[in-house]
Amino acid sequence: KFSFVQEVKNNSLDDYLLKNKNKFESVFEDSIIDLSLSEKKIINGFSKGHKSSIQKLYPELNYEIIDFNNYSKNQIFEMMNLHIKVVGKRTRSLATWQENEKMILQKKGFLIFVKLKNEIISSSLYTHDFNTGTYFSSCSLRNYFGQYRNLTHFSIVYAIKYLQKINCKYFHMGTVRNLYSREKLSEKETNVYKFKRSFGGKRVIKVLFDKIPNTLLN
Repeated sequence: KFSFVQEVKNNSLDDYLLKNKNKFESVFEDSIIDLSLSEKKIINGFSKGHKSSIQKLYPELNYEIIDFNNYSKNQIFEMMNLHIKVVGKRTRSLATWQENEKMILQKKGFLIFVKLKNEIISSSLYTHDFNTGTYFSSCSLRNYFGQYRNLTHFSIVYAIKYLQKINCKYFHMGTVRNLYSREKLSEKETNVYKFKRSFGGKRVIKVLFDKIPNTLLN
């Protein structure tokens, strides 16, 4: 089994899908934020709700950025343990978390912990190369969402600032809208897409295939 992703221009999407009928799994929009813009311009691209959310400050919360400079051995497992606490079980192998640790140590990723006193209540992992940063994964204790309405909003704002600091040019937010899916989306997936979509950015349409596209065979 393999997966193949192709970027498609919006004005040619219908024709492209018709030519590749029954060979694709999903059609979706990704969002990419241009980091060459000023922080003010990037935030102006946020939805009205997101812009309003980040106006509220909670001084008792501490946002800690962890990269290769200040990473402590096995610190990635603090995020793993938080994820287990949120989900109620382990959904990823220990080896995958160890690979995430290697990424951080090899200057290819960073963590953002949100702490209330000494407790981690939210954690996010971002990856990057010299050019592009990517929103990788995030988990938060949901019982704090009512109290802190911008808990993960600020994590992304801090990630944008960090990626600008290390001279990345783009921030890939990932999928922000599903246009078609062979499998029914969960409510969680739909909510995550909506949350990320509200950070603005340039939209790019992509098609995910599980069979070789006809347009590659011709």
